[in-house]
Amino acid sequence: MTLAQNLQQQLSGNKFIFLFITIFILAACSTTRKTQESNAKSAKEAASTQDSSSVQNSQSIDTVSLTLSKQDTYRIAVLLPFFLDSLNHDSLRLLDNPNYIYPGSKIAMELYQGIDMAIDSLKKLGAKLIINIYDTKKSVKATNAILEEPKFKDSDLIIGPVYNEPLRKVAAYAKKDSIPMVSPLSSSTNITLENPYYIMANATSKGHQQAMFDFMDKNFYRKNYIICYQDNYKEHAFVEAFYQFLSEDSIRAKAVEDSLVHEFIADSKSLLDTSKLNDAFDETKRNLLIIPSFSEPFANHILNQVSKLNTHGDFEIITLGMPTWSRFNSLRADQMQENNLHITSSYWVDKETHNQFVKPFEDKYYQLPTNFNYIGFDVFLYFGKALYNYGLNFSEHLDKVEEPAFHTNYIIEPSIEANTKTDNDSLNIQPYINHLENKFVHILRFKDYSWHKVEVKK
Repeated sequence: MTLAQNLQQQLSGNKFIFLFITIFILAACSTTRKTQESNAKSAKEAASTQDSSSVQNSQSIDTVSLTLSKQDTYRIAVLLPFFLDSLNHDSLRLLDNPNYIYPGSKIAMELYQGIDMAIDSLKKLGAKLIINIYDTKKSVKATNAILEEPKFKDSDLIIGPVYNEPLRKVAAYAKKDSIPMVSPLSSSTNITLENPYYIMANATSKGHQQAMFDFMDKNFYRKNYIICYQDNYKEHAFVEAFYQFLSEDSIRAKAVEDSLVHEFIADSKSLLDTSKLNDAFDETKRNLLIIPSFSEPFANHILNQVSKLNTHGDFEIITLGMPTWSRFNSLRADQMQENNLHITSSYWVDKETHNQFVKPFEDKYYQLPTNFNYIGFDVFLYFGKALYNYGLNFSEHLDKVEEPAFHTNYIIEPSIEANTKTDNDSLNIQPYINHLENKFVHILRFKDYSWHKVEVKK
């Protein structure tokens, strides 16, 4: 299954989709949709009339009581970068460059299609939802204008925005007004602090690291570690986290004592001198080649050199790369397969699951679903169902939500931090919830010239 779609590809049925969104925004559509007038206003006019009457949300998340706070109708605000003012409304192309489809608009449109499918599913459950759609563009100014609208405060749940700067503004607002919000795409950990209302639908970089470490620890034995990386902050942080992981267990720590961890580092802007790399591999062990690099030339260089030194297959090699490697176009498929490449990923849809979604999606949109269609559907259905079943403080009950997702599993847990203070010469540690995040991560292996999901042993 392809992991990333080309954002430059055209959407089929764009005119139909855009008209539908125009009508949707005009109506501030709910799951009990009314028949629309055929003479819908233009999208630009619709963007200025995108709210409706609301029910004030004054409930805060109570992390102790685990009580339900339910109501008949819920209002969900969806903030996406449609860029309505800049588009030709018939083609989704930029007005000043008709040969170019703006990626942000395409992402927003595809997320919305998935959301619309999820609304249908929630409607069948009996959920009464009023969905308000807002166009954030990629603009803090546009986002601030949305936040100033009085009725935006009536939202019971906020989904979006996509980009980090608007996301920071909305996260601060959600924290101040105690409104749960979901970041559908961003996995950045520097969006907000001490905010129990902020929920990340994707795993953080630390979550990906932990998933990789657990995979190495549980799926392989007789391990010999080779780490190749460049001298920069991100890759140093990964290596430090790896050594910390080894030190937490006496058996793992013995690998360091027995010189079974071999470290090779290159300057931040240069390739690695691999002349001594051959000496690090061991014919009697499983050689775990860890490359925590986000540089395509560096990754290409290491795979190429390792393929050369292991021409006769003397060494059993398992290579562990980064999530972004699925988008590296210059990596040779034969070398990815020879070196048994594994990566972590927040996204995976297998063929059987894909087939379950394709038919209803094609029936509605006359095209095959993309990655963002799946993400929009899964995010909205999971959190919409949680809101419907458990009320305004649904985040207390996310462990009870039974809603299998197409592209991921949702294992939402709080990220606990601590404030440390010294009072009268005594240490006072005060834990707090920094945010909530999805801990689930897929492990993918490149085999038979395509990606396949790998199960982590218990």
